[in-house]
Amino acid sequence: MRTAPKIALSAFIFITMGLFSFLKSATAQQPPAGPYKDAATNLIYNLLFCDKLNLYKTNTKQPPVYPFDVLFAEKSQPAALLKIAGSQAAETRTRILAYNRLRSMGHKPDKRSF
Repeated sequence: MRTAPKIALSAFIFITMGLFSFLKSATAQQPPAGPYKDAATNLIYNLLFCDKLNLYKTNTKQPPVYPFDVLFAEKSQPAALLKIAGSQAAETRTRILAYNRLRSMGHKPDKRSF
């Protein structure tokens, strides 16, 4: 095989594998759903910083157990959410999710209880 066909074949393989994706224009690429290029890393990032309760819904085993059953309920009782938010035994992320859910419902828990 001559050199020119080898180069053309190699270039074709690299292009089909996406190795030259950096040559695409920036407008053609979709922005990542977070600060990282890797989707799995963005998922972990978003789960750690408690921004989106729906991420926990889609990434929690079903049926959810306490406290997630309270957090995921369509109409959670503010008292049940306050119990989770104020619990020293609960995981911090879970407490933040409960507090954010309370705030989204229009309740402002007393900061001294946290």
